[in-house]
Amino acid sequence: MKTNISSSAPSQLETDCLVVVVLDHSEKDKPAPAVECDDKAVREAAKDVIASGEVTGKPFETTLLHHPTGLKARRLLLVAAAKRRIFQPQNYANWPAPPFAR
Repeated sequence: MKTNISSSAPSQLETDCLVVVVLDHSEKDKPAPAVECDDKAVREAAKDVIASGEVTGKPFETTLLHHPTGLKARRLLLVAAAKRRIFQPQNYANWPAPPFAR
C-alpha cells in the first residue's frame, strides 16, 4: 500500500481510494453522521448515502462508494469514528489496517 500526504483539495486527488472520517454529531439516540472534510465536493459525494441512513457514524463502520460524483478518486471510503463531542484523533492513530489495505 502506498500512502501519500497532500495539501491539495481532496476532491482533486487522483487516487484509487480517498478515505475520509465520518463523525456522529447527534446528542441523542438518532444518529446525525457528517463527513469531517472542508471540501464541499467530498461532502456532496457522500450526501446521498448518509441521507439514506446507511451511514450511522458508529465507530469502525465503513462504507465504500465506487466512482463518487465530483471526485477524481476512483473510490471514496467513509470511515466512522465516534461521536463528535468525544472524538480525539490521537486515539485512532494506531487503528489496525483493514484487510484490504494489507
